[in-house]
Formats: sequence, structure tokens, C-alpha cells
Amino acid sequence: MIRQRESSVEDRSPALLVYSHEHPLHEVRNLLIRQGVDTSRVRDCAQAAYVLCSQTPPVLVFVATDLPDGTWEDIVDCANTACRPVPVIVVSHQEDIRVSNRVWESGAAGFLAPPFSDQELARAVRGAMLSEFLGSANCASTESLFPNAKNHVGSGVLASQA
Repeated sequence: MIRQRESSVEDRSPALLVYSHEHPLHEVRNLLIRQGVDTSRVRDCAQAAYVLCSQTPPVLVFVATDLPDGTWEDIVDCANTACRPVPVIVVSHQEDIRVSNRVWESGAAGFLAPPFSDQELARAVRGAMLSEFLGSANCASTESLFPNAKNHVGSGVLASQA
């Protein structure tokens, strides 16, 4: 009998970035890399769906508001149906309250717009990871989750920036 192995966080790509052309996500990618977080990139919804439907989906997704073959909402839907729910942070070209509200209402884990800072990115990542833990954990206290959420994406460098 072939036994399917559970994928651990260590088996999964920490951050998937979904954007097709020049986008502020390139700046987010540079911040993540500088902070020691591995990233991978796909250019459209179809490629993102393929990665999210794998046995080892990424730990976190950053998605552009403009994609050539769908919307950020498609990515949120796909991330929610992955074998493990994946938090999604939507990244816009500019601050937009209407989009930000739609992002939160859709179940995405966060919204970012330039200018980006290490602290803002760290806060968004921690919030996204904490929401994933709260959504999937069976424990009585969030206090025990916080240290794990801080270090879930990789080296913990992000957590120390806030």
C-alpha cells in the first residue's frame, strides 16, 4: 500500500507571488527576499491554481489586483479550497478603500499598497499567518499560537521587524 505523506510547513514554498507584469509586488518580493523569505512567482490565475492545488501548496500568497486571466478573488477562492487553506494578501498599485473593504469581505487575509515598509509587511504576514492558525487550530488560546505564527513563514526575520 502506498501511503501519502503529510506535507509539513518545511515542504511547502513559503510565499507565492502572483503578478503578470511590472507591479508593486516586485518591491514586496525584494523585501521578502531581503528578510530571508523564499518566494516563487507565477504570472496568472491558471498557474496559481496549479500550485495551490498541489499536495504542497505555499504557506502564503501575495496577489496583484490585476491579473490577465482572472481576479484576485479567484485566487482567494482557490486558496480556500487547497488541501490546506492558504492565506492571501492582496497587493494594489495604490491605497483604495473600496478594494480594501472587498478584500476583507472576501475572506482574504490582508491588503497592502505602496509605500511598503518592513514593519508593514511583517504586520501583514503575521496577521495572515495568525488568521490561518486560528482558522485551523483546535486550541483554546491564541497565546500559544502567536510564536508559531511569527515564525511560520521561514526564519522568523519578519516577526522581529515589527
